[in-house]
Amino acid sequence: MADGEDPNRKVIDEFRANDGKVGGFFQGQPMLLLHHARARTGTERVNPLIYQQVGESYPVFGSFGGQPRDPQ
Repeated sequence: MADGEDPNRKVIDEFRANDGKVGGFFQGQPMLLLHHARARTGTERVNPLIYQQVGESYPVFGSFGGQPRDPQ
């Protein structure tokens, strides 16, 4: 991956182009795009997250693309 390349860009672009649907590893999973700002820099970010309804709550799940460490 090149410096500055967003590893989520392909998923985000596919989500936006297909009315919230993506293929591959995430196919068939409910997904949302979380828009947020970084605490120190204020840089705006977008991250795709999977969610699941549990009772009246909606927990979201982040990963680091299958890497052995937790996402930041």
